[in-house]
Amino acid sequence: MAQAQANARVAAKRSAVQPHVTWGQNLLTVLFSLWLMVGIFIDGWAHTNIPELETFFTPWHAIFYAGYTATALWVVWLARSSGKKGLTAIPKGYGMGAVGLVIFGIGGVADMFWHELLYIETSIPALLSPPHIILLTGASLTLLAPMRAQWLDDNAALDTPTLKQFLPALLSAAVFTSLVAFFLTYMWAFRDFEPHHMGEQYQRGLGAQYITNLIFFLPLFMIMRRWRLPFGSATILFVLPTVLSCFFEAFEDWEAIPMMLVVGLVVDTMVRKAQAPEAKGWELRLLAGLGSAILWTLYHLVIVLKFEEGIQWRVEAWTGSILMTALMTIAVSFLVFPIQLPERLRK
Repeated sequence: MAQAQANARVAAKRSAVQPHVTWGQNLLTVLFSLWLMVGIFIDGWAHTNIPELETFFTPWHAIFYAGYTATALWVVWLARSSGKKGLTAIPKGYGMGAVGLVIFGIGGVADMFWHELLYIETSIPALLSPPHIILLTGASLTLLAPMRAQWLDDNAALDTPTLKQFLPALLSAAVFTSLVAFFLTYMWAFRDFEPHHMGEQYQRGLGAQYITNLIFFLPLFMIMRRWRLPFGSATILFVLPTVLSCFFEAFEDWEAIPMMLVVGLVVDTMVRKAQAPEAKGWELRLLAGLGSAILWTLYHLVIVLKFEEGIQWRVEAWTGSILMTALMTIAVSFLVFPIQLPERLRK
C-alpha cells in the first residue's frame, strides 16, 4: 500500500514536469515570430505611407496576422505533442508566451472593431491606440518565449554557448528589440537622420539619441547577465532591429545598417574581454562607455557624409551628446551589473 502511494507520488511529480523544447523547435518558434514581426513592420509602413487606408482588411494586416496564427498553431502543437495535459503540457519557458498569444488575439479583435467602427490611425497615433498597445503586450510575451526557454535551461554547459547553440535565444532577443524599436519609432534616431540635425532642434534629437541607445544596450546587458556571449551576438542584436526599422522609409536610411554592423563587431570584441574569466569589472564599464561613444560618433559621421549641410548643431551640442550618452550607458550598466557587495552583506 505504502509502495503504491509512493509510486503514485513519483508519477504525479513526473507528470507535473513541463516538457523541454529542442534547439530546432525553439528556432522554429523564432522563425514564426519573425514572420509576425516582419508583418508588423510592413503594416507600419502602410500606416505611415498610405494615408487612404480605410479598412482593417488589408494585405499588410493579413501578413502579420497570418504570422500570429502560424505562431499560435505551432505553440499549440508543441503542447499537444508533449503527451501531457493541462498547463503542464506547455513547454518550459513558453507559459508567458502562451499568455501573450491570448492577449495578442484579444488585441487583434479589438483592433478590428477599432478600425471598422472608428477610423484608421496614421503616424504616431497609430502606435499609441489602445488596441495596438494590447498587441504590443501580447507580442512582447510571445517573442521572448524562446529566450525564456533557454534562460531557464539548467544545463551548465549552455551557460557559455556557441553562436549556433545560442541562436534561438539571441534571435528572440533581437526580434523583441525590433518590436520595441517599432513602437518607439518616433524616437528612433536612425529614421530620417535629417530632422534631428536641422537647426537647433536639440530636444528632439537628444531624446531620440538617448532612447535609441537604450533600445540597443539594455537588451545586450540583460543577456550578458545570463550567458557568456559568443562572438557575433552583439552584431546580430544590433543589426536585425536596424534592418527591420529601415522598412519605414523604404531603406532610404540604409546607411544605418553598415554603421550598426561596425558597431556590433567592435562591441562583440569588447564583450569577449568584459566576460573573460580574468575580467576585473572595469572592462564592462569600458564596453558601456566606449561602445556607446563609437556608435554616436559614427552616427554624426553618417550625417556629415549624407547631407551637404552636415551637422547643423553647434559643436558643443553634438560632441557633448556623445559624451552624455556614453555616461548614461555606463550608469545603466551599473543598474544591470551593480557593484558587488562585501561577503558579509550577501548573506
